[in-house]
Amino acid sequence: MIKIWKEIGATTPIRSEVGKLVGNDSDNTFTCTEEPDEIRRFSSSEAWGILLEETTDYTYESATVTLVATPATGTTIVAISDGEYIFENLNATGNSDAEADRTMEQQLFIEAHEINATDINISLGDYLSGYGLQTSYHYLAPDDDGSAGTYGAGGASLDIDDMSSSTITPFWVKVILPENTAMDNYHDVYMIVYSKNFSTHL
Repeated sequence: MIKIWKEIGATTPIRSEVGKLVGNDSDNTFTCTEEPDEIRRFSSSEAWGILLEETTDYTYESATVTLVATPATGTTIVAISDGEYIFENLNATGNSDAEADRTMEQQLFIEAHEINATDINISLGDYLSGYGLQTSYHYLAPDDDGSAGTYGAGGASLDIDDMSSSTITPFWVKVILPENTAMDNYHDVYMIVYSKNFSTHL
């Protein structure tokens, strides 16, 4: 399993998707790989990801989320693990004309947890393309002795060297908000980690 942490000590996990339902005007249940800490709904009118309330909006039992209202086409429901969001404790000023005021940057740490991993690639995804934030506003970079190395283009992926079991490697992520971005806490852009696991550490 690949994990991403807020700090080198691997204490605070970065939240991850544990279940998802893409609305189709029919289904109102989906399964989760673990009990979610939050469930959010993304739509063109809720691009930041509105937080749903247990009992009022959904129930969770036996690894299954049952929604009170059936999601319409164009709506995505995401179940999210415990931890922190990327940039959770950082701030940006969307109406500033200075790019530095609209930039948030964070060092993160990727762990090969009880596996050996090769061909590791971190990319960016978007629950609601065309609304909210865009992957092209986000940048990834390798670590360079505790500082960000060279960032790739907006939305570009990042390759990480092969990792042996239980090793942790730092990398960097930043977002540059366009000027006059609405002051919402957007959660629609996420990271995707791909790797080939060539052995299991028991």
